[in-house]
Amino acid sequence: ATSDGTTGGSGGGSGSDSGAGGTTGAAPTSGASGTSMPQLPQISSPQMPTFNPGQQQGFALPLKQLWDYSRGKGDGASTGSGESSGGSGGGSSGGSDGAGTSSSGSDSGSSSDGDSSSDSDGKSRKHHKNAGKPDSRGRISTDDVMMKRIRLPKGQAAFRGYILEALDHEGITNTAARNRWVHGLETIARRESVNDNLAVNRVDVNAHGRRMVDGAPSGASRGGFQMTPSTFAANHVAGTSRNIYDPVAEASAVVHYARSHYGVRADGSNLAARIAQANPHHAPQGY
Repeated sequence: ATSDGTTGGSGGGSGSDSGAGGTTGAAPTSGASGTSMPQLPQISSPQMPTFNPGQQQGFALPLKQLWDYSRGKGDGASTGSGESSGGSGGGSSGGSDGAGTSSSGSDSGSSSDGDSSSDSDGKSRKHHKNAGKPDSRGRISTDDVMMKRIRLPKGQAAFRGYILEALDHEGITNTAARNRWVHGLETIARRESVNDNLAVNRVDVNAHGRRMVDGAPSGASRGGFQMTPSTFAANHVAGTSRNIYDPVAEASAVVHYARSHYGVRADGSNLAARIAQANPHHAPQGY
């Protein structure tokens, strides 16, 4: 057998080409002239490698890690939340459904005032030790509002966790109702702060008064949902912290505020109709 797997026969030479064919690489003769044909180089069929899906095939990274990178989960890759890290202020000017956010002039604290950093790992329900102790009171005074800047996980996934926990505090357990509130409050947080609990608006009509411990005017809108300290205090929910930068406490206050001030039903069925800022199909509007 030759290297390409064919079987060679005896060489021809009786005046016509051999039907069986000569051994591959041999020099067959021409029956007409008796002269020898030029010798051709012997060609071997390449040995194809065997692909084994269970083994690495020379990649610089393991297949699992390459897959993680393609999904945005690799080291140094984006977390894929689709949210930018900057905060924005109250009167919105962007489009709906993730297009725009609120007007410029606000900031999100990244390292000032002793902020502790934290990755956006979605573990929003583990934040209480940093955000502040729960307070058993409902309505509190504005002077009782804490303004301690604590960096907590940001992004849509983290804020969904904060909102779900706030709904627990409000006693909203029906699945359909929770979905309506989540959808509406996610829209508010995206438009107001781009899902950043440290966003502060220093330029709108509320940004007046003496400078507070967080460096912003006392009346400035703060947090992921951009409540003013006075509105947060008036709608504080018992069992949540007094820290306006705590997204669970602020989301709870937003739910209470929506129900008491705008007449939103507990099941959230009229939330989008009563509060334009919670309606992704409506132009952004302060609330």
